[in-house]
Amino acid sequence: MATMIYLRIRNAEQARRLVDEARGAAVPPERIRIHAARPPDLPVTRIRYRTPGEAIGQGALVGGGTLSALALSLVAFGYTGPLGFALLAALGATVGATWSQQRNEAANRAVAPQFAALERGELLMVLALDDDEVRRIEQRIATRHPEVSILGSDPAGSPPFP
Repeated sequence: MATMIYLRIRNAEQARRLVDEARGAAVPPERIRIHAARPPDLPVTRIRYRTPGEAIGQGALVGGGTLSALALSLVAFGYTGPLGFALLAALGATVGATWSQQRNEAANRAVAPQFAALERGELLMVLALDDDEVRRIEQRIATRHPEVSILGSDPAGSPPFP
């Protein structure tokens, strides 16, 4: 069974060194994820953190633009007028914004306690490790990379039990 280990990293260069360290400890790249506002170009899974406002804005732009193109063709062929165009564009923007926000929440749910750090530009690395490897990897990272905050298996950084 895999245990998720969360590590908070200050910059992309530290992330690069930590990915090399994890791969040197026989952690395959598909078990390493990086969450960041601007994920560095590394050979691991990268998940871009977007604020809710960014997600809603981008979704509204794409949805509104898509249905506006459809509405424009309907206006050109005489099936609807300017009001129909405006309503379809508004409907597209609403649907796009809702879909984008829900998708953003689903992608970032696991790292929600670290949103403030992600907004400051820090990175969050998630390692999916086998249960028997957790202590060894945590100790290796703690001794070789003291600048990295090891949050453990809880993304909030606190142990689940006192």
